[in-house]
Amino acid sequence: MKTFDVFQLPNGSYRAIKYGFNWAPLFFSWIWCFFIAKIYGWGSACLSFFIIGRLVGTLIDPTHNPSDLFFLILVFGVFEFSFAIWFAANANNFRRKKYTELGYKLVQKLVSAPNRHQAILIANKDCNNNNEFEVKLQQGARNLAGSLRNLKSLKKRNILNEAEFKAAETRAEEVYEQQRKTNEQQKRLSEEQVTKQKSQEKLDNNLADLKLMYEEGIINFYTYAATKRRLFRKKFWDNYWGSKK
Repeated sequence: MKTFDVFQLPNGSYRAIKYGFNWAPLFFSWIWCFFIAKIYGWGSACLSFFIIGRLVGTLIDPTHNPSDLFFLILVFGVFEFSFAIWFAANANNFRRKKYTELGYKLVQKLVSAPNRHQAILIANKDCNNNNEFEVKLQQGARNLAGSLRNLKSLKKRNILNEAEFKAAETRAEEVYEQQRKTNEQQKRLSEEQVTKQKSQEKLDNNLADLKLMYEEGIINFYTYAATKRRLFRKKFWDNYWGSKK
């Protein structure tokens, strides 16, 4: 299971950026920067390293001292490879920082999913659920405002006296407050249900991996049983402390 941050771009599309190592920029650093990630500063730096690496052999006359040429190529090769590994390990962080600086909307942070597509689907589902509750709250506020306007209109036309107006106004505010609390409670329960579902999925994946290692003889039965018990205990305490928050 991998972890992603999901962003929404201005054109309405979504990008899921993974945490951890990215293999693409390890082998195609400047190509990945220019044509995929759109981080042109780092792309220029990677392209410069690439060009210098291809030209380094022309800096020394091989007829003068062949060992100097070999040593220079070796040193720069090691440096270039080390830079490539470092850049691949941090490439996703650079892309995430670039999206944040551009003001792209962070739809959801730290989404656990097997791939980018699933991460986007999960983030969209959670976002839609949140939007649904926000819509209900806004609708409740509009209903309250409409009710108060109607009551004031009835009071101005002397259909309601002052006492009746105050009682109706108080009742309208109480109804709105009750609906708001109900919506917040439903939202909290929905979030707890999603958290429990993700916890169960994570446990199932860990158990499946553990069973596979046992069946392949990578771990013995005692390690398998002990690790399995630890996973169940961890899930129990995570749910326990989560319910206390």
